[in-house]
Amino acid sequence: MTALRRTRAEVIPEIRDAFRRHGYDGTSLTTIAEATGLGRASLYHHFPGGKDEMVGAALDDVEAMVEQRIIAALRRANQSPEQRLKKMAEELDLFHQGGRAACLCGLLALTAPSLRPRVRKIFGRWLDALTDLAEAAGNSRPRAAAEDALAKIEGALILAAAQESKRPFRRALRDLPGLLLRR
Repeated sequence: MTALRRTRAEVIPEIRDAFRRHGYDGTSLTTIAEATGLGRASLYHHFPGGKDEMVGAALDDVEAMVEQRIIAALRRANQSPEQRLKKMAEELDLFHQGGRAACLCGLLALTAPSLRPRVRKIFGRWLDALTDLAEAAGNSRPRAAAEDALAKIEGALILAAAQESKRPFRRALRDLPGLLLRR
């Protein structure tokens, strides 16, 4: 399919990944054009609001992934807390490419103050689902455990990027049961 015939939905993952690689301030229209193969006119056709609309669409994409893959995995009533946590870890590993792909929400929380309310909402929903899982598993401090788990995931993604190593992220995912289940 030629670049001119690509739909908005087809280019959003590439836009999302450009923001993940370069952050909000480091992502220019040129960067997005290179990532998508679209010229500026085509980008403005799909996103008349420019860069702000593009980052909003990227955040919509991440929010949908968190709801449909992460939170859905944590809320599977027909599975044990251990099974649900394992599925969430698998989904995170896939989405973050084993620790090679940054968390867009984390980047935007630090670099785009106007988007913090949306990021807070996404993290809040995830924290609620982790809290419910920890509570179902008999954790005596479910909210604190959920916050510790999410902090470990996010911190591991930063460290993985800084060290150019997947090990911190993979270790964080392996440590989740000890943080969340029956403490």
